[in-house]
Amino acid sequence: MKFSVKNFFLHKLSKTFFSVGILFLGLNIFFIDFVSIVYAATGVPKIINFQGRLLNSNNNLLGGPTGTNYCYRFSINDSSTGSGTKLWPVSTPSTMTINTREGVFDARIGDTSMGGDTLTYDFQTNDTIYINVEVNSTPVTCGGSWETLLPRPRIVSSAFAINSGTVGGFTPSQSATDNQIPVLTSGGLILGHTTNAGIKSTGSNALTLQDNIVTGDINFFSSSNKLTSSGALTIAGILSSNGLSVNGGAFNVNSSGAITAATGIISSGTIQFS
Repeated sequence: MKFSVKNFFLHKLSKTFFSVGILFLGLNIFFIDFVSIVYAATGVPKIINFQGRLLNSNNNLLGGPTGTNYCYRFSINDSSTGSGTKLWPVSTPSTMTINTREGVFDARIGDTSMGGDTLTYDFQTNDTIYINVEVNSTPVTCGGSWETLLPRPRIVSSAFAINSGTVGGFTPSQSATDNQIPVLTSGGLILGHTTNAGIKSTGSNALTLQDNIVTGDINFFSSSNKLTSSGALTIAGILSSNGLSVNGGAFNVNSSGAITAATGIISSGTIQFS
């Protein structure tokens, strides 16, 4: 059986990122209004709502007034026409049996409860991708041949979903600069190479790196790193070091608590090193 598809339409569910309208085989496009679905804060559902109308080669709507179960397979491709490269899923797409009434069907791509594949594709890797739709020539039993419907509709952003690339209007970065949001890199926090990059506390509030429960160390892994202060550096607790150098010199604390310079000089006052 030769199929054609009219008015395929991807639509954004609340907190998902895709919607598109597409023209198939020179037929006119129309748009469908949807009620936005609100989900709880448990996470963003990785599901794309996809609606269309299925016709035969004579432009007759399929499925009848009571509906017929047709078999569909959905995947993501990097080309709108031709074979292209299938980007998702890795294996052959799962078969989804969807009731089609007067040609109209509603698929939820990524919904495993409908028999689909888990939507694991990373949409950050490519922003020019297309939905590939296959329909089996035999309804109900899915025992016929599969036909790929071309051209494929492109997945694009809906108006408000474009802001999903930012948080409060700020973009994330693994080497944050200016007003970007820092993101961990292999467990580490990297501040971009800009003037006066640092972690700061406003006003007279104390900057606390660790609370009074968690203990740990602040480590410098390069001899070029240093701790500096424009004023007096005050340490409230005990300063212990296996070799503390000051301006190229060094000092030690003996068992009596006296400060001993590298030359053996003991002083009860200030020790300066040139």
